[in-house]
Amino acid sequence: MLQFEALYNGNLNGNMSTLLSVNQTSASAMSAKNPFLSDFTLFTGLNYPFTPIFSGSLSGMYNWVNKTYIIIPSLTVSLTNSLDLMFLAQIFRVYDDRYPVPGINFVFGRLKWSF
Repeated sequence: MLQFEALYNGNLNGNMSTLLSVNQTSASAMSAKNPFLSDFTLFTGLNYPFTPIFSGSLSGMYNWVNKTYIIIPSLTVSLTNSLDLMFLAQIFRVYDDRYPVPGINFVFGRLKWSF
């Protein structure tokens, strides 16, 4: 499955310093009502089942105003009919000289039991 979206953040309260600040106020903190740093962001996602046991996805978000992107690869393994193991990474990069941010990377694991 291939997916393209243009996301609009109408509740824009933050900027790049919002992401870098440790002391965030509730008005400028990133949340479900304020999901990204800019008003417009492009999103694309690709999901493919390699076999009935393995599936993978690759998603990404790009913002041309702040020159930021996030790449989100994941791999899911079906251990049993009702048990899945997923590994997911989030790779965040900024290419703006005003905000020298080192790469921010996260890796997650999830064990999901469906009943």
